[in-house]
Amino acid sequence: VMPATWTPSATPYIPPTDTPRPTFTPVYTSTVFSFASPTASPKPSATPKAPYSAKVEYIASSKYRPEFGCNWVGVAGIVLDKNSAHHIYVQVLLIGTLNGQPINNITVSGTAPQYYGASGFEFQLGDTPVDSTKTLYLQLRDQGGVPLSENIYINTYNNCSKNMVFITFRENK
Repeated sequence: VMPATWTPSATPYIPPTDTPRPTFTPVYTSTVFSFASPTASPKPSATPKAPYSAKVEYIASSKYRPEFGCNWVGVAGIVLDKNSAHHIYVQVLLIGTLNGQPINNITVSGTAPQYYGASGFEFQLGDTPVDSTKTLYLQLRDQGGVPLSENIYINTYNNCSKNMVFITFRENK
């Protein structure tokens, strides 16, 4: 018996084909045309104010809290809507430093109605009045944390007739 032998088979020849090169396809745009002459550009509008502004008063705490006399220093206030109605459940932040100590407090309007009215709030900062200049600021925020006022920088005084900073936040019309 003869062993099997390998027999080569013919490989078909396929000639290369030419691939056409890409061509440029222009993108047509319309040309703006008008018979009217150009008008002046409108003036930019003023930057909108924050929804609330604030009035800051420096008063004796005895006006609202006579039980403390001069043994108190702090910030209190109210939040009013554009109709001067009390606006409750609005966040009030007090941030900064006082007498070298960091302050980072939050409260909600309406937590001290017995002293200041339905939207009253209060931050007691200590029991001895102390001087400071714009080291503290307040900001009003909605329940989602969105600012409703600018940062309101305040001073404190080592003076019993100015130991309360009273803030009236009012919604802008």
